[in-house]
Amino acid sequence: MSYRFAHWDLLAAFAAIVAGFWPSFFRPLTGGSAWHTLHGVTATGWVLALVV
Repeated sequence: MSYRFAHWDLLAAFAAIVAGFWPSFFRPLTGGSAWHTLHGVTATGWVLALVV
């Protein structure tokens, strides 16, 4: 089994994550608490690391 094109699947998953969390996290980026922002940034970083 080859994972040669797995980054496209992960990129599609990232797009779904951004679309799902757009109203609560990504649009009002400065509206939450520091812990909420830290959690969102680190979670986004993990998914982006998988894509890369």
